[in-house]
Amino acid sequence: METKYTFWIKLSFVIVFVLMSICCTQQTNMTDSKISVNFNIRDGKRLFLHFCSPCHGENADGSGRYFPTQIDPQPPDLTNPDYVLKTREEEVFGVIKRGSQEIGKSNYSPPYGKVLQDEEIRNIIDYLYSLKKNDKDPLEETKKD
Repeated sequence: METKYTFWIKLSFVIVFVLMSICCTQQTNMTDSKISVNFNIRDGKRLFLHFCSPCHGENADGSGRYFPTQIDPQPPDLTNPDYVLKTREEEVFGVIKRGSQEIGKSNYSPPYGKVLQDEEIRNIIDYLYSLKKNDKDPLEETKKD
């Protein structure tokens, strides 16, 4: 009788241990994914501020500090959801990599394909798309967490 009782206790502990291991692993994977996305957006913002903000503005609204009044056509407001919805991600990638002439616009936006790696360009795009989803900078929200 004692051995059956001991067997069931041991089996219960094994089941609980396995279930806890599964739950902890899934939680870790979700956290790692969130950290990875936050890094991509943070890196994209850093690169955007360095390479793109002189014309597109620090808030990506087209109000850059160097040339916005002299540029024709004006840099687009990259926070405008209407503009974003009609611009495919591949098109944005091509513009950053090969310059704005890629889509028949002015040559003011230079090609950064030899300066930036594809992953860095994707991080810039992740940052820009994160601005469309929220009216606030997504990195400011993660500081509160």
